Amino acid sequence: MKKLGVSILLLCLIGLDYAQTISLDDKGIDKHSYKPVPESHIMYKKMMWRMIDLREKQNQPFFAQGKEVTQVIIDAVKAGLIQPWKNDSLSDGQPLTSEQFLQKLLIPSNEELFSDEDLDFINNDAGGDNPFGNEFGFDLGEETNDEVEEEDKSNTGQVFYYEGKDLWQLEVKENWIFDKQRSTTIFDIQALTIVIPADHPDNVKGIEEVVASFSYKELIEKVFTNNPEAIYYNPYNDKEHKSLADAFELRLFSSYLTKINNPTNETITDIYGGDPGKGIQASKLEEQRLLEFEHNLWSF
Repeated sequence: MKKLGVSILLLCLIGLDYAQTISLDDKGIDKHSYKPVPESHIMYKKMMWRMIDLREKQNQPFFAQGKEVTQVIIDAVKAGLIQPWKNDSLSDGQPLTSEQFLQKLLIPSNEELFSDEDLDFINNDAGGDNPFGNEFGFDLGEETNDEVEEEDKSNTGQVFYYEGKDLWQLEVKENWIFDKQRSTTIFDIQALTIVIPADHPDNVKGIEEVVASFSYKELIEKVFTNNPEAIYYNPYNDKEHKSLADAFELRLFSSYLTKINNPTNETITDIYGGDPGKGIQASKLEEQRLLEFEHNLWSF
């Protein structure tokens, strides 16, 4: 009898830890879910990440001039309507203040690429020849220090930020769920993440960089619904523009899988050799496998 009591206690503790890990409420529902499904109703679930390129023709209605979905989100943060997060773990991650969020949007200056010591070394102020010569193609010019300082003063106070039109990459974190009670597949979006594209001309780092993540549930409730600025632009009929809430619900966007939850936390590209081209092909293959898996579930 004592062993049975200990076993029950251990099971309760394990269940509590599991609930905390995936942020379940007292009804056994993920608190980040916009489409809540009790854990007891879930037969199969897989977490996955998708990337939306808003420049694609199919995605251009999300990226209409002046009403870009990324600009709508930025404006909502500035207005204090939604909470930005450091990563897509949301409440388990680190919240960002509005000031920290704006700092993430700051466009770095090319002047930051070289320190004063680097410039002194390049110009070889000691009086000798330039140690690099012209081999590296540096155009050092003949500006005096006074001219450089005067130019810096003229640019003082000019601060530039990425705008919505500059941010054409949007990452979607979602759960692929098969609800055994309703015998249906549910795409439960958890978070949207704004990413600075690696190929943006102002991105001097040349790598993708996360700006912030946002709760999809919060976006739907506070920004994407009943907001005249948050629209999916219908290029064929001005009377039939949709809200961003409806557009995401109908999954009108085009995207490709970048990662499916795995023990090593690798992206699909990493799993398939690190080649971006192979990664895109592998992404389509994984999509087909999911469709086949869903089809086979009907045989149970």
